[in-house]
Amino acid sequence: MKPLDRLTYISSVVAVISALCSGIVFLWAGSSSLAPSKRVVIDKNKVQLQIDRVENKKFVSSDEEYLTVIVKNVAPVSARNVRMRILGSDGEIFADRDDIQKMWMIDKRRIDSGEKAYFPVVKLSELKEYISKLESFERIEAYSIDSVRPDLMAARQKECFDKGLSSCMFDTLNFPLGVEIKYESIFDEKGTIPTFINVILLKNSIKS
Repeated sequence: MKPLDRLTYISSVVAVISALCSGIVFLWAGSSSLAPSKRVVIDKNKVQLQIDRVENKKFVSSDEEYLTVIVKNVAPVSARNVRMRILGSDGEIFADRDDIQKMWMIDKRRIDSGEKAYFPVVKLSELKEYISKLESFERIEAYSIDSVRPDLMAARQKECFDKGLSSCMFDTLNFPLGVEIKYESIFDEKGTIPTFINVILLKNSIKS
C-alpha cells in the first residue's frame, strides 16, 4: 500500500472510530437518569488526554530502545484504565508485548491531572523490521504528531554542513501509524481517542 493510500486508510479508520465515540458519548450524556447538577459537574470535568511527544527511550532492564508514546492528561480530573494500541493499514499491530511493555502498559493505568505516562509500544528494531517490509529507507529520522511535521534542518546540518559537504539533498517520507487511546473517567464514563503519529523516514541522501 502506497504512503498516501495508507494515510487515507488510517485517517478513515480514525474518523469512523471518532464518529462512533461521539455517538456513544452523546447518548450517554443525554441520559435522563442523570440529575442536571451531576451532568454539569461531569461536563466540566471531561477527561482530556493528548499525545505530548513521541521518542525513542530505553527502560530499566532493557538494552534496546522502544518507540515510546508519552500521553499527558490536561483535564482537571484523573483518567483511569488508560490503554493504548497501534493501528496499521490492516488493523492492530505490535499486539505482542514483552516484559517491559507489560510493566508499563498495564490495563489499569492511571494518569492523574497534569501528569504524563509513558507507553513503550514497540521495540525500535521491530518497528524498523515492520516498516522495511513496506518501504525502503535508510533510517528513522524523527517523529511527528498528527499532521505536524518536525523541522529537520538541525538533522540536515549535522549530516551535511557540519561535515563540510558543499551540498546535500534529502528525500523523506511520512509513515503514519494509527493510535487508539481508551480510558475511563472517575464518573465511570468510557471513551476512545483516535489519533495518529508519523514516523519520518530518511529514504535516501545525496551528498557531494
